[in-house]
Formats: sequence, C-alpha cells, structure tokens
Amino acid sequence: LGGASGWVPAQGDEMVTFTLEVDLPKEWDAVSQGVRTRHEIVGDRRIVTWECKDAMEEIYLVAAPFVVTSRRFGKVEAMAFLRADDPSLASKYLEATGRYLTMYEALLGHYPYGKFALVEPLAAGAEQVVLPVAVQDGDAPPLGDKVSSHFLREGRVALVFVRAQAEEV
Repeated sequence: LGGASGWVPAQGDEMVTFTLEVDLPKEWDAVSQGVRTRHEIVGDRRIVTWECKDAMEEIYLVAAPFVVTSRRFGKVEAMAFLRADDPSLASKYLEATGRYLTMYEALLGHYPYGKFALVEPLAAGAEQVVLPVAVQDGDAPPLGDKVSSHFLREGRVALVFVRAQAEEV
C-alpha cells in the first residue's frame, strides 16, 4: 500500500515520521520504511513494528506470506522477502546485493542506507515501490530520495530500498 491508496489519513503536504505496528497471520510478514524494531509470533499472529525517524512524504506497507532471509554487509542489512521458502534463491539475491553494494560504492561513494530489501512482487506485472532510506549517521543519499531504476529489478525480484510515531515534521 502506498500513501496514494488512502490507507493512512493524508497530512496535506506535511512530511511524517512514524511507528507502524502490523498485526498479521503468523504465516505473513510485512515491510515498510524504517528499522524493524519488533518481529515476533504471539499465538497465531505475527507482530511487526517498523520505526521511521526520517521525514517521509508517505507511508508504504507491503505484506504477504513472505519468507524473510537477511545478511549483513558492513553497516547494511540486506533482506530478501520471498513468496516461497527457497534458500538457494534467497542466497543468490543476497550475494548479488553484496556485489552491487560493492560495485556502486566504488562508483558513487558510501552507500547511505541502513537496509537494502528485496521484495518479490505480489502479482505478475505488479508495480513495486522504492522505499527511500536515510542512513543512521545522517549522510544524504547521493541520488536524491529515490534510487535509479537500474537498481530496481533482477529476475523475479524487485529491489526495495528501506531504512531506519506518525508525527508531523
């Protein structure tokens, strides 16, 4: 869900920071902007909390019965949100992420995000969103608040950039 869907009340042109708690069936998972601060099973439910301390124009939420795999590359947490339990594919995408991070840092300088999430499309031909992320130490993204489209697709997975209460800023 993007902000244009109306799932969150509009704040006019105001930028917002937020804490988003999602209550899902335990087989599901969710991703949004920010840092995931809670991820636990409670009974037959999964509770996921994302905190975004950087001002955003809108709040995104992607949820589905994902299998999540993650790997750290220096200060960047790479996460793969796949629709099926496929450790080989998850590993392939995470390894590619590490190579891309190394390659683009050599070209553009320090990667300014705390997280790099790969989210499998929910439906064939589905549009994916780019979730902008600001780095923990406050460095500005080198490409503005969206990253160029050549970062966005590889095979069947769309790459989504994510980073670390709703409040007006």
